[in-house]
Amino acid sequence: MNSTPTFVALNDGPSTLRALARKMGGGGGDRRGGRGVHPPAGHEHRWTEAFWQRLADAFLERAHECGMAAWHVQRVVAKKRDPMTHALFLDEIGAPTPCEAFVAAFAKGAGEAIQRSFATVGFAKDALLSGYPRLMDLLDALHDGLLKETDHRTGGGGGGGGSTGSTISGVPPATRRDGSDRETFARAGDAVAAAYVARVFQRLSEPVNALLSPSTLQSLHGIVRGDFAGAGATAGTSRASEDVRRFMLRIRQEIDAVGGGARPALLDKVVQCVGKALKLMATKAELAVVAAADARSFSSDAPATASQKTNAAIASTLEDVHDALAGLVPMLPTAASRRALSDALEEVARCAIEATAPVMRAATARCEDAIARLHDEDWAGGAPPGEACSTYMRELCDLLAHLRREHLKGGLGTAKGKSVGCAAAVGGANPCGDPDRRPSPSTVSATALATRCLDFFLRHASLVRAIGENGKLRLTKDLAELEHAVSAHLCPAEAAGASYKALRAFKPLLFSTPTRAVENVEIVENVPPAPLLLHLYSHAPRMLQAPYERAGLAPAQYSVWMDAHCDGDVWAGVKGTLDAYESRSRGGGGDAEEVIRAMRVVGAAIERGGRRR
Repeated sequence: MNSTPTFVALNDGPSTLRALARKMGGGGGDRRGGRGVHPPAGHEHRWTEAFWQRLADAFLERAHECGMAAWHVQRVVAKKRDPMTHALFLDEIGAPTPCEAFVAAFAKGAGEAIQRSFATVGFAKDALLSGYPRLMDLLDALHDGLLKETDHRTGGGGGGGGSTGSTISGVPPATRRDGSDRETFARAGDAVAAAYVARVFQRLSEPVNALLSPSTLQSLHGIVRGDFAGAGATAGTSRASEDVRRFMLRIRQEIDAVGGGARPALLDKVVQCVGKALKLMATKAELAVVAAADARSFSSDAPATASQKTNAAIASTLEDVHDALAGLVPMLPTAASRRALSDALEEVARCAIEATAPVMRAATARCEDAIARLHDEDWAGGAPPGEACSTYMRELCDLLAHLRREHLKGGLGTAKGKSVGCAAAVGGANPCGDPDRRPSPSTVSATALATRCLDFFLRHASLVRAIGENGKLRLTKDLAELEHAVSAHLCPAEAAGASYKALRAFKPLLFSTPTRAVENVEIVENVPPAPLLLHLYSHAPRMLQAPYERAGLAPAQYSVWMDAHCDGDVWAGVKGTLDAYESRSRGGGGDAEEVIRAMRVVGAAIERGGRRR
């Protein structure tokens, strides 16, 4: 069989594309003043549809016919044998096979034609750039059409299109089933791909620039003002929310344009553009955050300053975006796209947290000061607990209430409701209803403060040496007040995890003897070793000094030291006091024998478990 006409027709396929490009204003077409031909005003849509229809004819009809012709040649030579050697003609031809030659020639010719059309300013370039996903659709359709028709005719037998050892009943299809030919076809559009991705990033950057422009930042003050009834506040809130929604809609449009998961490679590139736009947003937000002295101030009798309102507004905007897109991550079809979006969201979350970090650090310091005043109370005596909590705890509760009222309501407290609408715009899951979703930046900040308050209270409560029965009851009441204040103003106390469990286990520890305390599974498993060791001193005689007493430190100073040291370091100090006491008691524990035995049990557990923080 003479296969020359087949390869002549095959090589005519790319020339069809070149002719089409010339007719539609691409490479080699007519020029007007050095520029490519453009459609008359009002006819852009008709020209665009005609352009893509001609490309479809070239790909789905002429190129398909060439591919089928090549496959028919391959089918014949795969069955015919040399009468002398009895070798298959296909084996004699070797590589490339007719189908491989078609795939390579089409991809090369189409790629050159597209590149020439795209290299000049004209209608063809604009149409290819804006319709790049349609170009990929046509290439995919050509590949799938050849595969479906030839694979069906061969009954699904044979290997890939490159197999040269096929039997008569197993002629391979025109394109490989493993997708390698699909990738080869897609490379024909490489000249347009980079420009399309750059255009996607440009379109995503525009709403980002508007979202964090100076004028928009000024209007964002409306989100965190105390009076939302004013027209200015309403306008600011509406504009900020609308800007976020426009950004979400743009992301939705770009993802829909590439067919979602239908083209994973292209989707990965678009999601990478989304990630770059999010990182651009984070960078702009970092530059917009106010670092003035009034941004770091916090007092229970002072409202939020202008700098704090600006920072809270920035955090609110970032949180809106973060929460809306967090539901989209698990819906992406490829690991690369999920990782790209997840990494970008981590950057956005970090910037949202950093925007309010100055006031949160100041609030944390004030809360720590209030808890440290626990040592001003008379725990050895005093009256039984009444309706009111202790003075230091009342101050702490007031601080947390003021923090919620002045600082968390706008920047960290209102994003939840707004993000639901944004999530719907982008097509993600409801961020408030998904228990497995990525935590919001405001949740991270509030939970960190809650955890610090619980840990700090437990530490200072364990440093109290003299504590009577009434003192234990008052401390138990304060514990309950702290749990309620954290839940009411920061986050559910249970969200603090191990810190919450330790706080709950401290109550039975208060009313346990040293021996029972180290035998109680709930106490041993939940109360950290350092607070457990230090609390046991409350059962010891005054001659057995605590490590901070032996070092001449106040409880607050020892607490600072504990922040920088691990349980093993605390145990080393405790062990030193035990050894010194036993040496003074002539080798025995004396009145503190039970306490010392319990402490050494805890110390042995620390030594077995390592020197953890």
